[in-house]
Amino acid sequence: MSAPSATPQRFTGNCPVTVTFSAKVTLKLDGKTTISYRWVSDEGATSGVKSQTVAGRGTKTVTLTSKETFKKDAEAGWALQLLSPREVTTEKARVSVACRVPGKDSGKHRDDKHKDEKHKDDKHTGKPGHPQPDKPKPEQPKPEQPKPGHPGTPKKDLVAATVAVPDYVGVCPPPEGITATGVIKTARPTWVAYVWTHNGRIVGKGVVHVDGERTVSYTFTPTRSGTGRMVLGVVSPFYGDLARDTYVVTCQEQPPAEPVAASASVTAPEDYAGACWATRVFTGRVSVNRIAAGGTTVEYRWAGPGFQGPVETLTFAEGDPLTKEVAHPVDATETGVLQRWIEILSPNAAESNRAQTQVECAPVEVVVLGGRVRYDMSTCTPGNQPAFIVSADVRVSGATRVEYQWEFLGVGNFAVPGSFEATGPETRTVSHRIESGPPVGAVRARLTVLSPPNVRAWAYDFSPPPCLSA
Repeated sequence: MSAPSATPQRFTGNCPVTVTFSAKVTLKLDGKTTISYRWVSDEGATSGVKSQTVAGRGTKTVTLTSKETFKKDAEAGWALQLLSPREVTTEKARVSVACRVPGKDSGKHRDDKHKDEKHKDDKHTGKPGHPQPDKPKPEQPKPEQPKPGHPGTPKKDLVAATVAVPDYVGVCPPPEGITATGVIKTARPTWVAYVWTHNGRIVGKGVVHVDGERTVSYTFTPTRSGTGRMVLGVVSPFYGDLARDTYVVTCQEQPPAEPVAASASVTAPEDYAGACWATRVFTGRVSVNRIAAGGTTVEYRWAGPGFQGPVETLTFAEGDPLTKEVAHPVDATETGVLQRWIEILSPNAAESNRAQTQVECAPVEVVVLGGRVRYDMSTCTPGNQPAFIVSADVRVSGATRVEYQWEFLGVGNFAVPGSFEATGPETRTVSHRIESGPPVGAVRARLTVLSPPNVRAWAYDFSPPPCLSA
């Protein structure tokens, strides 16, 4: 940032005169940057806070200016004070103003000077026709001098504020800090530039538009007991302190950490009505009150009436959430109530709530879809009939045990029992083989489902062909 310059720097002539102060600021850009700044005189006067947004990339130089009007002789200096993106103040640009009263000469003629000297010699005589001693003129009231500051500076009663800082008792530093809250009030909509001063040191600043009132705050984190003071000041539209408050901090020792403890809760799935076998999923939430340095391991297991699951492990690493979800599927095979809970085994012993769901299994439907016969000529000998395999497809709608019986007429009139377990809806193929033997003519194969009851049987009539001659 360059030192500012004044144009003109020296002036002699008729007043008022306007002097332009300017300074160059060089920025390194990577997008948009907003500059906040003001001009400060060596008499303590300040301009209002101004801002300018600069966009681009790389290095860019901008020129900041301010115009000041002088109505009388002056020797003054003005500096540029940059408020953001960082705070820095330049050297002062000096200006000299000598005002000449319009219509009057700056000197006197020689004859006038001679007359003045003559009159000077005669003043003491008091003779008629001679100049008399000058009488003192009555004192005229002096015109009110403008206060230091930028022309048009508002009165201080335009802006007011209150500040409140709470006292603190507890562990230091406070986990959430201590927040000083200020309320800035204005008589009319005004841009206000403010600063926070903490124990005599400027710690925060900002610019807000206030229409009635506006809340601002500053949070600090003390590390030891003591007292302090926060001051909310304003730098524009005038300069001065608005409000202040004191506070007391009383630090206490850190209490010992509570033991790590785990707890759990369980949520049951919705009640179910339909075909069984059906899988129902219970959801658990395992929580710890805190995570120890190096992590915390929780051992738990699922349990239910007549059921105890294997021990499982859940690890909470530092930075993990304090709650994790687990799931437990249960296969429902019959109508009834399913109940589950979680038992915490380590680092402490605990038990969750007991969650339950109702299962209504619909009656299982068993249907024999049909059958077929397949001949095996590989073992066929001349004069005999080939071996044959009779098969049928059985469809079930849910988990059940199916008991059935094959009956064969025409090949010895015998019955062959069988069964299978269905774990859910499926179609199962059942079959029976009759070996090669003497021709028997017509054969009837019949499949009857014995359990579940009331299932329609299936029968098939066929005549095995004779074996081919060699």
